[in-house]
Amino acid sequence: MLGWLGSRPYRQASVVLAVVFVVGYIVFYAGLRADTIIDGRRGQEVHVSFATSPADDRTAVLLGSTLNFVFLLQRAEGLVSVHPYENVLTIEANTLPRNAE
Repeated sequence: MLGWLGSRPYRQASVVLAVVFVVGYIVFYAGLRADTIIDGRRGQEVHVSFATSPADDRTAVLLGSTLNFVFLLQRAEGLVSVHPYENVLTIEANTLPRNAE
């Protein structure tokens, strides 16, 4: 009666469904988080100074960073920019993150 549980089609279907659920959850969660950052309900606003041109200094939302790059969101313009660390002099946070209050 329960012989189908160990069958090859059952195992394959289980793997496919698990992958679909994990990918769906990640996409859904990432979408909700991105919407809250864009709407201004989350995100750390920082002041960034650049080495190449002081005129390019700006206040933006720090989206994240990697070993070599910083990702910034300018909410007013709706632009995401990527800057190499060699180009960034300072990153200053003026306030606590909104979710830390």
